[in-house]
Amino acid sequence: MKRHLAMLIAGLSFVAAPLFAVEPATPPSPDDPEETVNAVFIGRYGESFELPHGWTADAESNGLTEIVYIHRKSFDDSGLKPFHPKPSDYKLDRFATLGLLELVVAPGGLRGLSDLRAAKEKELNETGAAFNSSRLG
Repeated sequence: MKRHLAMLIAGLSFVAAPLFAVEPATPPSPDDPEETVNAVFIGRYGESFELPHGWTADAESNGLTEIVYIHRKSFDDSGLKPFHPKPSDYKLDRFATLGLLELVVAPGGLRGLSDLRAAKEKELNETGAAFNSSRLG
């Protein structure tokens, strides 16, 4: 009787073993198309642009003006060191070194490049930033 019971238990455990086996989850491949899909940013006034893989955009409103902060998601390509700059990090001398971009959008906006140039030069003069301006072409 004991032998039959032992064989029954052994048989049941052999049959039920696949039910309890769990395969370890594998991390997504860096070549996985889902992981490399570029993000699209759509702003408050309908401005939209595609962000390259590994980049993100955060926006904040300041009255009628929308400010879009664009930056890499991490300091390294592996994504192990997340990068979360603050709005105060977006200063002219840090754009190149930290790889930051800033987009300022206002309703009505400027009517042409000459208006944009004049507004930017006025802003830079008011902040005391050193800059060089030249016309191409």
